[in-house]
Amino acid sequence: MTARKCIFYMSVYPLINGVAYLQSGVLLQHKHSTLVAASCLVDVGLQIASIVGLLNSELVSRQPILVPVIAMYVGSLAKLLVVLFGFFKFVFSKLPHTVSTTDTMKTTIPKILWFWWPLALVRMIQVVSRPICNALVAQNLSPELAIQAIAVLTVVYPVGQVCYQWLNDLKPIVPTFLKGQNVQGRHRITPRHIIIFNSVWALGSFLFMLIMFWIPGISIAFLTNVLKLNPEVAEMCVVPLRIFSFMPFPVALRAYLTSWLMLWQQTQVIAPSAFVRLCVLILTLVLLPRVGVNGAPLGIAALLSGFAGEALSLLAATVWVRHRTKKKRRNSESMNSNDLSNGDAIQHEGLLVEQRETSL
Repeated sequence: MTARKCIFYMSVYPLINGVAYLQSGVLLQHKHSTLVAASCLVDVGLQIASIVGLLNSELVSRQPILVPVIAMYVGSLAKLLVVLFGFFKFVFSKLPHTVSTTDTMKTTIPKILWFWWPLALVRMIQVVSRPICNALVAQNLSPELAIQAIAVLTVVYPVGQVCYQWLNDLKPIVPTFLKGQNVQGRHRITPRHIIIFNSVWALGSFLFMLIMFWIPGISIAFLTNVLKLNPEVAEMCVVPLRIFSFMPFPVALRAYLTSWLMLWQQTQVIAPSAFVRLCVLILTLVLLPRVGVNGAPLGIAALLSGFAGEALSLLAATVWVRHRTKKKRRNSESMNSNDLSNGDAIQHEGLLVEQRETSL
């Protein structure tokens, strides 16, 4: 009954979150990323403040399930208000009052769905991969070891994601700065600039994780003093966190390639990468225990393998799309040149006929 109540209370949340994401995308398209970042900070800050305030109220003893739900709604509504303010303040007046109705520029619901569904599929597989990983990690372990492994993974996931999760926000960079920009501007953004930007942040994330997780004592001190973990549990988190330190490279590569495919509106080729990730994840979870890898290190290694497989799949898709585009361009240029040469030949033949007629 409690679970049903919780689901009922959260039924409006997807609508609020969806509208907020839509407005955030519009703000990012118009290069107002500061407002999007501010909305996220307001969301997190108000959620924490709401929980702290509600913990001192009578609601905790009467209906404790409402505490996180109310905090979530307070944060999400505040985020929505911030992005709506930014939209109407800085973007709404710049939107065109009329929309082109030509076939090449017309935007329809089927086109939007055709662009969106591969991104939604990839996101769904990403969300599903973690429970699958937890289930397969605990499958071949004793109940006590399985509980330990899941507890370690529960700690390692958020700690590791803090260091690299924000690299996913590199996806809007290419569509935002390379679509329809003024090539005559003084500060033109080129693909080379974006490659350098992405590489610097990926290396920065990797170096930070090297310092945090590979220098002896730092990770243990963080886990025991900041997160208040048992020293025994903290020791079991060290190896998974060190495996996690290589995650920035496939994540940054995936974000960079996805941003190009979004710019080219070729998101359909992204869909196979989701299944590649899932297959590589399951295959790793099945094969690594045969060589003695078990527990939390197995789960993190499988996630890293899945990310790497997904990134390589996107790399192959991007190369294929570029090759196909160049081939179409060469064929089009050759057809145009043939048309021009045929036109010149016909014109030259006409001149010769005219000369013969005038000479007669």
